Amino acid sequence: MRIRLAQVEDLQAVKAIADRHKRVFGFLYSSMFLEAILQERLFVAEMDGQVVGFVHFRCCRDGHATIYEIAVDEGFKGKGIGRALVEAVIQRAKDFGCLSLRLKCPADLPANRFYEKLGFTRLGMERQGKRPLNIWEKLLVPVITKPPQEDERGICFYVGLTIARWRIQLLVNTFIAAYDGKPPMSPFSHVIISPLIAPPTATALIAEWRLGTSTNAALKAMPLLSVMFDSGGYQVQTGKFSFTTLCERLLSVYREYNWSDWYVLPDNPPLSSDSDDEVERKVKETLEAGERFLAELPWLRERAVGVVHGRTIKQILWALNTWHKLGVSYVAFGSFPTCGKDSSVNLLSEESLRLLRIIQAEAAEKGLKLHLFGVGSPMPLLRLSEAGIKPTSVDSNNWSKAAVYGHVLFPNSAQVRFASPSQLHHAKREIADLQTRTKHICPFCRNIDKLLSDKWIRQLHNLVVCYETATKIYKSTTNLPSLFADF
Repeated sequence: MRIRLAQVEDLQAVKAIADRHKRVFGFLYSSMFLEAILQERLFVAEMDGQVVGFVHFRCCRDGHATIYEIAVDEGFKGKGIGRALVEAVIQRAKDFGCLSLRLKCPADLPANRFYEKLGFTRLGMERQGKRPLNIWEKLLVPVITKPPQEDERGICFYVGLTIARWRIQLLVNTFIAAYDGKPPMSPFSHVIISPLIAPPTATALIAEWRLGTSTNAALKAMPLLSVMFDSGGYQVQTGKFSFTTLCERLLSVYREYNWSDWYVLPDNPPLSSDSDDEVERKVKETLEAGERFLAELPWLRERAVGVVHGRTIKQILWALNTWHKLGVSYVAFGSFPTCGKDSSVNLLSEESLRLLRIIQAEAAEKGLKLHLFGVGSPMPLLRLSEAGIKPTSVDSNNWSKAAVYGHVLFPNSAQVRFASPSQLHHAKREIADLQTRTKHICPFCRNIDKLLSDKWIRQLHNLVVCYETATKIYKSTTNLPSLFADF
């Protein structure tokens, strides 16, 4: 038996097999099969030079693959041909970056037992005319069963990687190569991505990396300890789509991608321009949406991250108490003042620090982990430390954004900025001075000319600075000041 992509000369044989299964498929046109052959979406099974079966499928860029028709001639059934055809589609779908494979099968056919034996899960039933169809799905990545690991040093630094697959691979490969294959640290140990925004192929790469199934040598050399799915609330904050749209899409995504370690529940971030009534409404909507998600997806509860929003102490305590009662063990704060175009910039103000002290104390009393969104850059981390705030984890994608805009980060220091060639000479002197004062030298800033000219090198330098700051600031922090001293 041989499984291969169909050729144009196979068209007549495939059409003949389909016609012999007309009771199942109805009438199928030759033009449909021809299109599938030309687009490499049709496998055939061949025995002794004879086409004895086929499978018609499609791999979509939304991360899912679909089998439309599969058939084996009557005299060749029971020889493993059907299984081999499905396995060929599975391999093709994995190569394409798909995370699941779906199909529909008439409920009265024995083939349903075949799909069950192949590891498909029945999702439900729908009707096509008068005929009920079972909907079957097979996940192409296993569900994570081992618990996420936390960094032994300091806090968990989650690096934002909602970017293209090739960019992830390039960053990791370049990072490891810069240390001659033996980096002394792993800033990629914990990753946060938004599956609503990330390309499906990138999400598939993260899944393979986390599960240890990636064939990429760099990813294999640097294990991924935990993955956090961001809700995409920032897209609501900046007006990219409505909170209702976010909830609808996120529920579907979380139902499909059930392999992550942590799932941030949907949130409707308040803006500085919002009235007090609007903030109250958004806090309520965030809590109600999270409760709906936990009811719809019961398995999510032990991996959920509930978002704490609010402008007042009453609102943040309302959120914390709600998540605690719902059995959520991880909470995250993101209600920072907003500014800039489309409210796209978050600020770490004295008022937000005041609220964070209360959140930290209440979370500790209730045994909840605490994550802080978007504060993984050196200066915000320093301010948090000085304020006596030690979260369980932080995240940042500012290392990447800053590099793109020509900014170079250093520990405990304002960033070096250069926007035009005329500023390069001054930037070089400033970087050299900061290297001396901060005692930070990494493979990405040794050559200052390359640091200033290559955004990829700049990104990795900024990432190393963020990671080192997060781990070093909190490495020796054991006793925090009284958190209610100011109240």
